[in-house]
Amino acid sequence: MKIVYSTRSGNTETFVNKLGYEDTLEITDGSETVNSDYVLITYTDGYGEIPYVVEDFLQANNAYLKAVVGMGNKDYHEETFAFAADEVQKLYDVPVLGKVHEEGTEEDVTAIKSAIDLM
Repeated sequence: MKIVYSTRSGNTETFVNKLGYEDTLEITDGSETVNSDYVLITYTDGYGEIPYVVEDFLQANNAYLKAVVGMGNKDYHEETFAFAADEVQKLYDVPVLGKVHEEGTEEDVTAIKSAIDLM
């Protein structure tokens, strides 16, 4: 399964690297394209919004989206922690495989990797 991700602070990229998948794509400006099934891993912007570059990417690439993982920091805006994943779920009718704090724990890595591998 391809892993597509967007990172602002580097935490998402660190988490993606911990997952160990070789087939990854970083969304840098939203113009990227995919032509195979993928799981999106994204941070949350502001008070629970999908980052603009991720919105742009999804508008052109939602046909292959199979699931989403939300990244965030529980110390800020706990009520909207990793809420971009919930928004993606609502817009594109895909499951949220999990929500990860900062770079994630080994338990997070194991849980998300297991969920992806079952897809």
